Amino acid sequence: MRKRLLTLGFASILGIAAIVGLRADSSAGNPTFANNILNGSYAFHDEGSLNFTVDDIEELTAQVGVASYDGYGHCSGSQTITYRTPSSSVAGFVCAYKFKCTYSVNPDGTGTSDFHGTLTSGPCADYHVTLAFVLDASGHGARYVYTSAETTPTNIVNSVIGSGELTKQ
Repeated sequence: MRKRLLTLGFASILGIAAIVGLRADSSAGNPTFANNILNGSYAFHDEGSLNFTVDDIEELTAQVGVASYDGYGHCSGSQTITYRTPSSSVAGFVCAYKFKCTYSVNPDGTGTSDFHGTLTSGPCADYHVTLAFVLDASGHGARYVYTSAETTPTNIVNSVIGSGELTKQ
Protein backbone atom coordinates (compact mmCIF):
# COMPACT_ATOMS: atom_id res chain seq x y z
CA MET A 1 0.00 0.00 0.00
CA ARG A 2 2.81 2.37 0.93
CA LYS A 3 4.59 1.69 -2.37
CA ARG A 4 1.37 2.48 -4.31
CA LEU A 5 0.91 5.78 -2.44
CA LEU A 6 4.52 6.79 -3.15
CA THR A 7 4.10 5.87 -6.83
CA LEU A 8 0.79 7.74 -6.98
CA GLY A 9 2.33 10.78 -5.25
CA PHE A 10 5.31 10.81 -7.63
CA ALA A 11 3.00 10.43 -10.65
CA SER A 12 0.85 13.33 -9.35
CA ILE A 13 3.93 15.57 -9.02
CA LEU A 14 5.00 14.69 -12.57
CA GLY A 15 1.48 15.43 -13.83
CA ILE A 16 1.41 18.81 -12.10
CA ALA A 17 4.86 19.62 -13.44
CA ALA A 18 3.69 18.80 -16.95
CA ILE A 19 0.57 20.95 -16.52
CA VAL A 20 2.50 24.03 -15.35
CA GLY A 21 5.11 23.57 -18.05
CA LEU A 22 8.18 22.52 -16.10
CA ARG A 23 10.74 20.62 -18.13
CA ALA A 24 13.74 18.61 -17.06
CA ASP A 25 16.05 21.18 -18.70
CA SER A 26 14.42 24.29 -17.18
CA SER A 27 16.13 26.09 -14.34
CA ALA A 28 13.76 26.56 -11.45
CA GLY A 29 13.99 30.09 -10.11
CA ASN A 30 15.37 31.52 -13.38
CA PRO A 31 12.38 32.99 -15.22
CA THR A 32 12.56 33.91 -18.88
CA PHE A 33 11.55 37.49 -19.65
CA ALA A 34 10.27 39.23 -22.79
CA ASN A 35 8.80 42.63 -23.73
CA ASN A 36 5.32 41.54 -22.61
CA ILE A 37 6.42 41.53 -18.94
CA LEU A 38 6.25 45.37 -19.01
CA ASN A 39 2.57 46.01 -19.48
CA GLY A 40 0.47 48.66 -17.74
CA SER A 41 1.13 51.74 -15.65
CA TYR A 42 4.40 52.28 -13.76
CA ALA A 43 5.70 55.02 -11.47
CA PHE A 44 9.38 56.00 -11.54
CA HIS A 45 11.82 58.22 -9.69
CA ASP A 46 15.53 58.86 -10.02
CA GLU A 47 18.42 61.14 -9.11
CA GLY A 48 21.58 62.05 -10.92
CA SER A 49 23.65 64.78 -12.47
CA LEU A 50 24.28 66.30 -15.88
CA ASN A 51 27.40 68.09 -17.05
CA PHE A 52 26.64 70.78 -19.64
CA THR A 53 28.96 71.93 -22.44
CA VAL A 54 27.76 75.55 -22.23
CA ASP A 55 29.86 76.52 -19.22
CA ASP A 56 31.02 73.11 -17.98
CA ILE A 57 28.66 73.21 -15.00
CA GLU A 58 27.17 70.25 -13.21
CA GLU A 59 23.44 70.20 -12.52
CA LEU A 60 21.99 67.90 -9.89
CA THR A 61 18.69 66.40 -11.01
CA ALA A 62 15.78 64.52 -9.49
CA GLN A 63 12.60 63.41 -11.21
CA VAL A 64 9.32 61.61 -10.77
CA GLY A 65 6.87 60.43 -13.38
CA VAL A 66 4.50 57.83 -14.73
CA ALA A 67 4.89 55.62 -17.79
CA SER A 68 2.47 53.35 -19.63
CA TYR A 69 4.02 50.21 -21.20
CA ASP A 70 2.11 48.30 -23.90
CA GLY A 71 3.85 44.90 -23.65
CA TYR A 72 5.09 45.21 -27.25
CA GLY A 73 8.13 47.48 -26.82
CA HIS A 74 6.46 50.92 -26.74
CA CYS A 75 5.78 53.29 -23.86
CA SER A 76 4.78 56.86 -23.13
CA GLY A 77 4.24 59.08 -20.14
CA SER A 78 4.99 62.29 -18.31
CA GLN A 79 7.57 63.48 -15.81
CA THR A 80 8.65 66.43 -13.69
CA ILE A 81 12.38 67.14 -13.30
CA THR A 82 14.16 69.50 -10.91
CA TYR A 83 17.61 70.92 -11.68
CA ARG A 84 20.02 72.73 -9.38
CA THR A 85 23.64 73.83 -9.64
CA PRO A 86 25.32 73.01 -6.29
CA SER A 87 27.95 75.76 -6.64
CA SER A 88 25.35 78.45 -7.40
CA SER A 89 23.13 80.58 -5.22
CA VAL A 90 20.38 80.22 -7.86
CA ALA A 91 17.42 78.24 -6.50
CA GLY A 92 17.22 75.91 -9.49
CA PHE A 93 14.28 75.24 -11.76
CA VAL A 94 11.54 72.74 -12.57
CA CYS A 95 10.61 71.37 -15.99
CA ALA A 96 7.75 69.12 -17.10
CA TYR A 97 7.78 66.75 -20.07
CA LYS A 98 5.69 64.31 -22.05
CA PHE A 99 7.69 61.44 -23.56
CA LYS A 100 7.50 58.53 -25.96
CA CYS A 101 9.82 55.56 -25.64
CA THR A 102 10.74 52.15 -26.90
CA TYR A 103 12.15 49.27 -24.89
CA SER A 104 13.60 45.81 -25.32
CA VAL A 105 13.67 43.10 -22.63
CA ASN A 106 16.23 40.29 -22.82
CA PRO A 107 15.44 36.73 -21.63
CA ASP A 108 17.60 37.27 -18.50
CA GLY A 109 15.57 40.33 -17.39
CA THR A 110 18.03 42.98 -18.52
CA GLY A 111 17.09 45.48 -21.18
CA THR A 112 17.37 48.93 -22.71
CA SER A 113 15.02 51.87 -23.22
CA ASP A 114 15.17 54.85 -25.57
CA PHE A 115 13.24 57.99 -24.50
CA HIS A 116 12.36 61.16 -26.44
CA GLY A 117 10.98 63.91 -24.20
CA THR A 118 9.09 67.01 -25.32
CA LEU A 119 9.10 70.01 -22.97
CA THR A 120 5.65 71.05 -21.75
CA SER A 121 6.73 73.70 -19.20
CA GLY A 122 9.87 75.26 -17.74
CA PRO A 123 13.18 76.70 -19.02
CA CYS A 124 14.56 73.43 -20.43
CA ALA A 125 15.05 71.72 -23.80
CA ASP A 126 13.64 68.58 -25.41
CA TYR A 127 15.77 65.49 -24.75
CA HIS A 128 16.81 62.03 -25.90
CA VAL A 129 18.11 59.56 -23.28
CA THR A 130 18.93 55.87 -23.20
CA LEU A 131 18.75 53.60 -20.18
CA ALA A 132 19.92 50.13 -19.21
CA PHE A 133 17.70 48.27 -16.74
CA VAL A 134 17.22 45.02 -14.87
CA LEU A 135 13.77 43.73 -13.91
CA ASP A 136 12.95 42.18 -10.56
CA ALA A 137 11.90 38.51 -10.56
CA SER A 138 8.19 39.38 -10.78
CA GLY A 139 8.59 41.90 -13.60
CA HIS A 140 6.67 44.45 -11.50
CA GLY A 141 9.70 46.65 -10.93
CA ALA A 142 13.12 47.55 -12.26
CA ARG A 143 16.32 49.40 -11.43
CA TYR A 144 17.87 51.50 -14.17
CA VAL A 145 20.91 53.64 -15.02
CA TYR A 146 21.37 56.27 -17.69
CA THR A 147 23.72 55.29 -20.50
CA SER A 148 23.46 58.51 -22.57
CA ALA A 149 21.66 61.84 -22.65
CA GLU A 150 21.42 64.75 -25.04
CA THR A 151 19.28 67.80 -25.50
CA THR A 152 17.62 68.35 -28.86
CA PRO A 153 17.81 69.93 -31.38
CA THR A 154 21.24 71.13 -30.15
CA ASN A 155 23.09 68.91 -27.70
CA ILE A 156 24.58 70.71 -24.68
CA VAL A 157 25.13 67.66 -22.45
CA ASN A 158 28.69 66.38 -21.88
CA SER A 159 27.79 63.50 -19.57
CA VAL A 160 25.06 62.02 -17.41
CA ILE A 161 25.17 59.96 -14.22
CA GLY A 162 21.96 58.74 -12.66
CA SER A 163 19.94 55.80 -11.50
CA GLY A 164 16.38 55.11 -10.46
CA GLU A 165 13.53 52.74 -9.85
CA LEU A 166 10.43 51.74 -11.79
CA THR A 167 7.44 50.24 -9.91
CA LYS A 168 4.16 48.86 -11.26
CA GLN A 169 1.17 50.86 -10.02
